[in-house]
Amino acid sequence: MRSIIVFIMVLVIFSCDSTRNKENKINKLVINGIIENYSNEFILITSPEYIGKRSYSTQINDTGYFHTSFPVGHYHDILLKFDDQFVTLLNKPKDSVFIHYINKDSIVFSGNNAETIRDLQQLKSIFIEDFKDSDIISKEKKLSADKFKEYVYSFSKNAESEIQKYSQTINATEDAQRWIKTFMICQLTDELFEYGFHNRNAISKDYFNYIKEYPINPDKASICSEFYMDYANNYLGYKVNTNDKYRKLTMLYRNQKYYNALDRHLELVSKDNTKNFMSELLVTQYFARVLKDNYQIVDSLIPRYTKIVDNKKLKTQLKNELTSLKLAQNESRTLEQLSKEKFVGNIFKQIIHKHSGEVLYIDFWSPMCSPCIKQFSHANRLHESLKGKNISFVYLCFHSDSTRWKNMRKKHQLKGTHFLLNRQQVDFIKSYFEFSGIPRYMIVNKEGEIVDEDAPRPNSNYIYTQLK
Repeated sequence: MRSIIVFIMVLVIFSCDSTRNKENKINKLVINGIIENYSNEFILITSPEYIGKRSYSTQINDTGYFHTSFPVGHYHDILLKFDDQFVTLLNKPKDSVFIHYINKDSIVFSGNNAETIRDLQQLKSIFIEDFKDSDIISKEKKLSADKFKEYVYSFSKNAESEIQKYSQTINATEDAQRWIKTFMICQLTDELFEYGFHNRNAISKDYFNYIKEYPINPDKASICSEFYMDYANNYLGYKVNTNDKYRKLTMLYRNQKYYNALDRHLELVSKDNTKNFMSELLVTQYFARVLKDNYQIVDSLIPRYTKIVDNKKLKTQLKNELTSLKLAQNESRTLEQLSKEKFVGNIFKQIIHKHSGEVLYIDFWSPMCSPCIKQFSHANRLHESLKGKNISFVYLCFHSDSTRWKNMRKKHQLKGTHFLLNRQQVDFIKSYFEFSGIPRYMIVNKEGEIVDEDAPRPNSNYIYTQLK
C-alpha cells in the first residue's frame, strides 16, 4: 500500500513508532511456528495498537522453528514479515497460535482463532487482486473528482459483492468477514483522501464528506488496525478540511506548542456534539505522540483527559504508555550493552572506540525516506552550531546499497560517523528499540548511556538545548 499522508501538516513532527511498553504478562500473545526454506533468519512483527505501532522481531533457528510473545492491548490484526512474505494474524490477548509456513500458497494455522486467520488470508488475497486489477491508482490522475468518486463507489460495490460470494463459498467466519469489509473501506477511503489531498485546489468544499458515506461501527471495526490507523488519519483530514478550529489545531502541533495544542484538542472534543470513538481516538493518539517528546505535559493534562474521554480501552493504553515511559527514564540502555549483541556488536564497538566520552546524536535514516532527507540540512546547521562542544553525530543507514549510501552522504555533505546496516542489523535495531518508523533519533551521554531513545529531530526547537 502506498505511503499515507498522515495528519496533514503535522507529518513533519512525528514518526510512526512507539516507546517501550510493559503491560502485564497476562496480556501477552504467544506465537510459535516453523518456516520452511527461509533465507533471512529474522521475522519482523508489527502489532498496531490504538496509540501506535509496536515492532518486534524473533529469530528462526536452524530447524526453521521460532517462538515469541509480546503484549497485546486488544483483539486486532498482527502482521508477520519474513523473506518478503507477509502473514496476517487476528488474535486476542492471551491467545496462542502456531504457524507452519511451507510456501505462500500453503500455510497451516493451529491454536486460538486458527479458522478465522485461515479465512482472512484468502479473503485478503481476493480483495488485493481485485484492487490491483481495478487500476484505481492510475485513475486518480485521469478523472475529475466526481468521476473518481463514482469509480471508487462502483468498485466498492463490486468488490463487496465478490467478497460476500467467496465468503459463502469457504464458509468464512464472521470475524474474518468483518475484518475484510473494514479493510476494504479503509483502503478505498484512503484512495479518496489521497485524491483530495493532491487535488485540493480543484475539489469542492463537500468533497471530504465521502467519509460520511463510509460509516464504520468502531466496536466491530477495531479488529482491523487500518481502521484506527489510516481511516483515523483520513477522518482527521475530513475534520481539518471542513472545520477551521481543527485547521488551527494542527498549526499548534506543527509549531510544537504541545500544551496549548493538547489543551485545545481536549476542549474541541468536549464541545463536539458528535463526539464519538473517532474523536476520542484521535486526541488519545496525539497524547501518545506528545508523550514521547514531553511526558510531563501529558501527565499534567491526564486528569482532564480522563474526564473527557469515555473509552476505557483508550484510557488504559495511554495510562500504560505513560507508566512505561516514566519507568524507562530510570532504565537507560548503554552502548556497551549493544556492543555485546551478535548482529550489531561490531558497529557499536567502533562507535565506543571512536567517540568515548562524547555526547552522541544518532540518526537512523534511509535514502528511501523523504522525511529523513528533509532533516539533513537542519542536521548540518545543528552540527555547525555545536562545534567545539564535544558532541558528535552518528548516522546509521537502513535499506540501501553501498553506492547509493555513499552518494547520499556526499550529496548532502553529512558530517559525522557513518555506518550502513545490513538487513539483519536493521531488523535487530528495530526490535531492540521497538520502533518501526524513521527518521528516528537518539541521544547518548558522555557515559555511553542512551538517555533519549526517541529524541527530537534536528529541526526541533528543543534539540540544541537538549544536546548542549
